[in-house]
Amino acid sequence: MTPMSADAMPNGQELSLPAAAAAPLLDPSMLAAAAPLLLQAAHSGDAEAVLALLAEGVDACATDSDGNLALPLACGQGHLECVKHLLQGGADAASAGTMTAT
Repeated sequence: MTPMSADAMPNGQELSLPAAAAAPLLDPSMLAAAAPLLLQAAHSGDAEAVLALLAEGVDACATDSDGNLALPLACGQGHLECVKHLLQGGADAASAGTMTAT
């Protein structure tokens, strides 16, 4: 799952995640537990939270208990900044149209 390159961006802009802080805020054992926060942030359009969680190491392809992914949630709500951050963070672009029925 390669981050989206500038060549693939429609406007040609380069996207990058901020450098991680010297000491991560999340303990590595807590990264999986933080995945629902990423999905919630993507669904609600909180691009700053998405970027911060990705910078902390939360997996852009993490799923919730229903199998939902952050990228389709952000796409479905039209949250372009979240979509950009998720793709740069390694989300699978092929999953953008994949929603789990609840």
